Amino acid sequence: MNLKMVFFLAVVLGTVGVTPLLADLPKERPVAVKKELKTLEGKWRKVKFLHFDFESAPAPGDDDVIVEFKGDSIDFNGSAVGVVVELDAATDPKCLDFEVRSGGCIFRKGSTYESIYKRDGDSLIWAVYHGRGKNRPTAFDKPTERGVIVMIFDRIKE
Repeated sequence: MNLKMVFFLAVVLGTVGVTPLLADLPKERPVAVKKELKTLEGKWRKVKFLHFDFESAPAPGDDDVIVEFKGDSIDFNGSAVGVVVELDAATDPKCLDFEVRSGGCIFRKGSTYESIYKRDGDSLIWAVYHGRGKNRPTAFDKPTERGVIVMIFDRIKE
């Protein structure tokens, strides 16, 4: 490539901007975040689901896989797929924000959700705010407000 072509490309890219092109490139995750994502990786079966006005548990023999973590992606039993956009494992409780990329259910495509979680061996407790705006949950107790859900999972060993 000659010098004129390099200059021309620099002017064009400077004029139209490269920021929109770079926005969809994946960010390199810190080592601690990669390690934490690895601990979540796998399939998790629902044990209990808590909402401010109800509580549910699976029926005997119910083997529904509710969520699968694989790298940065989260598959909500095929009804929605999300991607982890932020994870802070240094906080107590740990924080995880995810954006829904496809599907629906209670999570809307294109929306980012704030959540907290804790993992104890093969158990995962995950509290997610799914209302309007941002409002990270602060506890894993039965929610007292409409926009929070608490999900309790057991890891499926394969």
